[in-house]
Amino acid sequence: MDEVTGQDGKRISDWLSAMVNAHVDVAKDPYVFDLNVNRATYNHVNFLLRAGKGKSTFLFIAQPALKEYANAVNSLGGMYGSHIDSVTTKRKGDILNDMIKDYFARFSKKLDETKFSSEGELEWRERWYAMKDKLRNHDINWNGVFSEKHAEAALRNPDSLAGLYFQVACLLAFDKMDVYAQALSNLVRVSKIDTKKFGNDIVQQINFLNSYNNFCYGDDSDIWTLSNKSDLQSVI
Repeated sequence: MDEVTGQDGKRISDWLSAMVNAHVDVAKDPYVFDLNVNRATYNHVNFLLRAGKGKSTFLFIAQPALKEYANAVNSLGGMYGSHIDSVTTKRKGDILNDMIKDYFARFSKKLDETKFSSEGELEWRERWYAMKDKLRNHDINWNGVFSEKHAEAALRNPDSLAGLYFQVACLLAFDKMDVYAQALSNLVRVSKIDTKKFGNDIVQQINFLNSYNNFCYGDDSDIWTLSNKSDLQSVI
């Protein structure tokens, strides 16, 4: 999370700056919505860009399954600008779990309907069913989810066998990284990196202090905890 250059060779700060500019210009060119960057996915996008995924971030987040998820979650937030925070974590989790089950069922049905005839195809049949077992157990190749080649193929043909497999894998990856995306969002919020404003009166300042203490000592505090002095020295 402290790298300057991403895995694509571009500066991470340039990608983050591009996202800021995209939201500033959203009225005249709302292309971020086509990329599926919205209230339901923004924390994940920010996390992936900060982690150096670059272009792969948008090929991942724009997959049809994740667009379907975002539409469902955003609709729960209300149509008059309600914040996505008003949607409870449990409700978002229920939507995601239901979608994982639905897309896994679609993939399984497609696999059962696929005809394998030649000897080479029969070998692939065994591979596909082995992959299905791994998918069922959430044992997937996480790096494959951020493969530009596979992501682009899935965008072109999301209803193919490989495309449906990729949709399930993306939903599982989105679920897996949620806790880290939220933790990074909380870190930005309590550190007031962008404004340095801790409140204009005592009530606002107390609220900020409460959120800060909850971040430092709450349930997810271990994500940002340095275990020993050598860790601190490496950061310095």
